[in-house]
Amino acid sequence: MKNESNIGLRLLYIDFPQPMMNFSALSPDEEAKVLNHNIAPAQSKDGFIFVYPIMQDFWNCSTHVTSQGSNFHGKSLYDLMKDLIARYDRG
Repeated sequence: MKNESNIGLRLLYIDFPQPMMNFSALSPDEEAKVLNHNIAPAQSKDGFIFVYPIMQDFWNCSTHVTSQGSNFHGKSLYDLMKDLIARYDRG
């Protein structure tokens, strides 16, 4: 899609049923790693904007909390997403 001149805004969603089921099957620590190490930093490099999944019928980022012993120190996915938006927002 990067090479398509007629596409000006590329958005990445994972909140479709199967991708969201796959993501939500991870532990909160693993979810945080995917967001922090894979998706968020790839936005600039790969030319897309990630649309963060705040809430689904079966998943709520404010109730998914990383472990105290992780690199995220007990932070909720909601708080991590806010940090990532502040760091990687291209707007």
